[in-house]
Parts: sequence; C-alpha cells; structure tokens
Amino acid sequence: MTLTPGAGLHIVISLPAHLDCITIDRYLGGSRVDDGPHDRDSLDKRFAQLSVWAFKSDALMARAAFFYWIFEMTSTLMERRVGEVVESTSTSFVAQCYQLEGAPALGGLVRTDSPDIYGVVGSVTTEPLDSARPVLARGEDAGSEEDVIRDNPQLARLLTSRFEVFIAGHVEDGVTHQYLPPRPPRVHSFVYACDSDETAQFTSQLDLLRLLLNSGASHSDEIVGACIRQAAPSHGQPAEFLALACRALAVELSADVARLNSILRRVAP
Repeated sequence: MTLTPGAGLHIVISLPAHLDCITIDRYLGGSRVDDGPHDRDSLDKRFAQLSVWAFKSDALMARAAFFYWIFEMTSTLMERRVGEVVESTSTSFVAQCYQLEGAPALGGLVRTDSPDIYGVVGSVTTEPLDSARPVLARGEDAGSEEDVIRDNPQLARLLTSRFEVFIAGHVEDGVTHQYLPPRPPRVHSFVYACDSDETAQFTSQLDLLRLLLNSGASHSDEIVGACIRQAAPSHGQPAEFLALACRALAVELSADVARLNSILRRVAP
C-alpha cells in the first residue's frame, strides 16, 4: 500500500459484526464511513466487509505512518540480531550465534533486550556443537577453503560460533548507566549489534573503560583497544573521540605507564 500525504485513501477491512459504524468511525478519528446500509441488521452474522473512504484524513495518515515506523524498527532490529544468551553472570555473558560466520567483531558494542544491557565483545569461539565429535581436517584435496565448505555442507549444522561479552552498562528507567546492572541478562535473551548512532550515544561517556580494564580477561588491553577503534568511526569527529579516549585511559592508568603506552599503541599506532 502506498501512502500519499494529503490524498484520499481507500481501504477495505474486515471487522467483527458486533462493531457498529459509530465505533468504527471513532477508531478512524472521525473519517467518513459510508458505502451501504449501516444498520446492525444488515451486517453479516460473523463478519462484515466495509468499504471505508477517508477523505484527506491527517489522523489516518499519522496512524499509518506510525505503524509503518514500528514495522521498519522491528525489521531493522531483526537484521541486527546476532545471537542469543546461553550463559550469564553479573559481569559477562556468552551468546550463541544464529549464523556460523555471524559473530560481531572483537571490541564491538552489543546489547540485550528486556532489560537493555550493553556489553563489549571480548572473544569469539567457533567449535563443534557436540564436544564428543571434534573437528577434523577435510581439505587435503580441496583447491580452496571455499571448496571445503561447498563439499561439506553439513559443517554448518555441526559447528557453532559463540562470543563472550563483558558488560559495560545498562539502561534503567530510561537512563543509561555505565556500571554493572542489578541483574545479568536472562538466558535466551536476544543479542543485537549496536548501529553507529547507538554506539556513538553509548560511548559519549567513557566510564566503560574502567569496567573493561578491570574485567579480569587475560587480554583486557586488547579488548579496550579494539573497543575504542570500533567506536571511533561512529562519532562525527573520530579524532576528537580518540583524543578523549586516550585522556580517559591516561587517568585510569596513571600508575601504570607501561600498560598505558601498550594500549595507546593499539588505539593510535
């Protein structure tokens, strides 16, 4: 259906017979309902098909635009859904990817839904679904890696990719906080990759760097560097963001110059 602002819109809808024309008219925001008798006796016992002509109804156009926006938002979220939580703790969680090659990049910002918990990807693992069936080399006679995948289509069902996420903040009562949430995300919560706007908004504050530095991961410096590199392009002035991040690191690591220099080389080599 194509919507043209300011133009009439013809819609055919099916409604329960117990709804009278006044109720329908109120639902449409006062649009004129005609085409046929409106007395209840003329309606079908179960359903009645009404032809509704809305003459340049701004209210109807607004409703249609709103539902189209909801559809677009839902579609976009579905495209950004990368996995599902399978393990969860107060400081981190593990998500299983829906696609074997669908894991987000190291340092990428992701979030769960209900509740909104943000985190930074700290590691990605591809492994057999059944630990009793280890992966075996299959490409001895193959001409390329693509040939291995093509000749063994069952691999997509035997392998899985998981990624570990270190929690960097959460949303509570509409306010974003960059500290650990009261509870970890639920198992089976969906995990979404954050787009540029969401990444820029969340990383406008850099308290998350302290969480990442103290995450306990053996490669936490790599995670911090990757996070800053991944977030920088989402900002309007990437150079300014990098300078701000480097200053924040200097404050956090003022007593450990060697570690500070190591991370700075990863951020701005």
